[in-house]
Amino acid sequence: DERVMLAEFFDEGKSQATIDLLETQSLEEDVQQNVSSRYYTSKWPKAGVGKRIRGITGEKVIPLCSPDPDAIRSSLQSLADKGIKSLAIVFLHSYVYPEHEILVGDIAKSMNCFTEISLSHEVMSMVKVVPRGFTVSASAYLTPKITEYLAGFTKGFDAGLMDNVRLDFMKSDGGLTPVNDFGGHQAILSGPAGGVVGYAKTSYRPSLGKD
Repeated sequence: DERVMLAEFFDEGKSQATIDLLETQSLEEDVQQNVSSRYYTSKWPKAGVGKRIRGITGEKVIPLCSPDPDAIRSSLQSLADKGIKSLAIVFLHSYVYPEHEILVGDIAKSMNCFTEISLSHEVMSMVKVVPRGFTVSASAYLTPKITEYLAGFTKGFDAGLMDNVRLDFMKSDGGLTPVNDFGGHQAILSGPAGGVVGYAKTSYRPSLGKD
């Protein structure tokens, strides 16, 4: 279980004294007596109770419930036992507070069971969780194959060539990225997009592309 809430909406209209109480007190009954019970709609975790932390976007968040490392490890082991080798990890508020995604990713890495671990805040740090989830899933699915291809591609290079020559690949949006930062989600549409950019840069008269 993992829960993070945005603080600004909850704190709006409350006095600083009330916010201080919510930050510093525990989830005991006496807190509920000092802070109006209308703030609470479930038994646990209590909305708004906890330290306000400024996330990477500048927004303040309240971590209500951190993932249980033992439960994470057990769940990941179940996936590994089924032969799953790639993980896509996406949490709702990781675009502003990525610590919980990082925790799950670190545990997965320590288990040495997975060949690819993609974290949504690293792959695509955007607010909307659905497209972020789609993108990180594509990354987890395709990156192992891309990595395999790149290893075969660079294997034919002369020794030491990669130390002195910059190797870039074209992404789906037509931009370039270093070979060591090229993921599956960046390559899924790179053929057509790359072709259009290539024609624009190299064709100085009307041309027909068949990419």
